[in-house]
Amino acid sequence: MYNILTSMDQMFNSMSGLSQFDMANIFKMNDYSSQTQNHLFQVYLSLMLCVLAAACGAATSMYFRVTSDMSMLGALGAMGMLMWISWDTRKEEVQRRMGLLCGFGFLEGLSIGPLAALAVLIDPALIVTAFLGTVAVFACFSGAAVVAKRRSYLYLGGMLGSAVSLMLLLGLANMFLRSDSFLLVQLYGGLLLFSGYVIFDTQVILERAESGSKDVVGHAATLFVDFVAIFVRLLIILMRNSNSNRNRDRNGKTRRDRDRSEF
Repeated sequence: MYNILTSMDQMFNSMSGLSQFDMANIFKMNDYSSQTQNHLFQVYLSLMLCVLAAACGAATSMYFRVTSDMSMLGALGAMGMLMWISWDTRKEEVQRRMGLLCGFGFLEGLSIGPLAALAVLIDPALIVTAFLGTVAVFACFSGAAVVAKRRSYLYLGGMLGSAVSLMLLLGLANMFLRSDSFLLVQLYGGLLLFSGYVIFDTQVILERAESGSKDVVGHAATLFVDFVAIFVRLLIILMRNSNSNRNRDRNGKTRRDRDRSEF
């Protein structure tokens, strides 16, 4: 009886120790100053604002039925806005630059509007699934960069840059070859590539903030590019899978109807 009571006491003591366990210890950023942590929080808030602007741009594109040719103008405009944000020397004018960031997000959303409209025609749930998947991927990889040892992922920069060059070459080659295998490599390889860029860019932002560069808008724009790249690839993958499943079901139904007619 004494042994049983002793075992129960040990069990309750261990449970009380677990109740004192602080989940915040897992996500500590002891390697970074409080100013850097606050800067990263502001970057994430600005990223959310840019994503919201992109959603408005995509909704505008679908509402007014913007064509693919017009969406190319949106893509060119978004590229111009990104260059403006990057090369702008008056980085202290935060409100003006925040307007540039929202404009960049809106034009980027305008450029992917036709793709989103096509996804809605296939299945409206695809956009929600792709968005939630993108948020999950981004949160996991950016969170991993935050809690990891400082500069531990900066070595990825060279490899990621080489991978981008390879993807560009594959894209140019596939313009002439029209290979489905090349397209799959671009989709899944690009998804892995930009997931790696989320880790790399997050640590670069942290290191720049530690060295005194507190460009919230520029850093948010960098992460937004990664976010959109992941979203677009996830959406295309889901659209392809949905079409494949639909064609498989249609072919199966046709085969069953043929078999019944023969009998």
